[in-house]
Amino acid sequence: FQTADIPPTVMLQTVERIELGWTRIDVAKQLMGQDPLPEWLHPLTEMDTTDAVNLLSQRLRTADPKSDKFSHTKYKAHADATKRTAQQELKERVYKLIDEQVRDFEQTDTEFAQLIEDAKREMEQIEDIDQKRQCVKLWMSLQKQKDERATSFLTHFQQILEAEQKP
Repeated sequence: FQTADIPPTVMLQTVERIELGWTRIDVAKQLMGQDPLPEWLHPLTEMDTTDAVNLLSQRLRTADPKSDKFSHTKYKAHADATKRTAQQELKERVYKLIDEQVRDFEQTDTEFAQLIEDAKREMEQIEDIDQKRQCVKLWMSLQKQKDERATSFLTHFQQILEAEQKP
């Protein structure tokens, strides 16, 4: 069983999977676990499963960007394109999550503002000094929580943006 026996599409898929975090062994196990087994893998069925996976893993080395046997001339462009695509998808996912968090923050910020306004209105209507003092404490506590929450939220996103700007 030789590297040339592996179809080019399988080699390209191997490059992609390894760029996305798979190991050669993982790829080999997945390929050997297919049902039905593709024709090109039939010569390996005569071997012990572990030996077959190890041999296939070794034959996939030319499609492994982390290997010194990686075929730069054949697969480098595909590996680079796979990495760029994965990075772009990750970036889009992060931006989507940021947008969702901003919307959630805005919603709860509006709710906090309403609570503060309600506490202020209640405080203005109370005449008993002890109750008024309690309402003032509540109002101040809500205002402090709202401000701390906003500061924490902005600091968190500043850190995300700074991390993204690093190479």
